Amino acid sequence: SMARLFRDLTGLSFLLTSELEALAQAQEAALDGVQKLRHECRDPSADLIEQAAHCGRCRGLGMGIDGAVCRHCQLDEVAMAWELRLFSLTAAARGGARITAEQAVQQAQAAALQRVGRGGLQ
Repeated sequence: SMARLFRDLTGLSFLLTSELEALAQAQEAALDGVQKLRHECRDPSADLIEQAAHCGRCRGLGMGIDGAVCRHCQLDEVAMAWELRLFSLTAAARGGARITAEQAVQQAQAAALQRVGRGGLQ
């Protein structure tokens, strides 16, 4: 958990600032990639079309070339990196595994129910 990464308020401030800066960098990379691809797609080059036609990821089995990745799929990787930083948490209860914010909320609700019960709604 993040609580183990700092010892005082100065450490917390540094940690939060660092995390927010990393989040902003991931967002900027994703949005810049979208703008660049949007610009390239207005008048696509032969290379862009060739990459899209032979992408081993987004084309069906046997239609693409293994290892070839189009710019759309490359952008998807950048967007997923931003999404993971934005919507994932590290759960100490799961041995440091990454979980989504929704899963974290569900775990917190389940833990609260175990501690205090259902409040007469049993």
